[in-house]
Amino acid sequence: MESVTSAADSTASDRILAARIAAHTSWAVTPDREARTRPARNAFLARFERQVDPDGVLAPAERHRRAESARRAYFQRLALKSSLSRRMRRESRSLGGQADWTLRRSVGLPPGNTSRARSLRRGNSVCPRAES
Repeated sequence: MESVTSAADSTASDRILAARIAAHTSWAVTPDREARTRPARNAFLARFERQVDPDGVLAPAERHRRAESARRAYFQRLALKSSLSRRMRRESRSLGGQADWTLRRSVGLPPGNTSRARSLRRGNSVCPRAES
């Protein structure tokens, strides 16, 4: 595979584009996507199996059933956090940046850094990289 850009003269957007090209090229020559991702999916589910049965005392079928429920709860929690985050962003904009962060904390979201968020929305880099 040929290199799209050299590291010395690439910008962040160039590196992102090069990575996307590489990913699409890789997936284009993958005959069985399911087989390629199986180890990662198995490891992800094993995480939940260890969570629900850390001592390994449950029957495999029961452990799998509970792990599936734990996995569903995990994704539901992510959906809730995403929904609340979007709502807080919307409310923050309508209130001129004065959002009620107690709601975020009540569901486990960090209060956030509004000055950092505003800076990022303006396109400013919060942590500029040192020029080498």
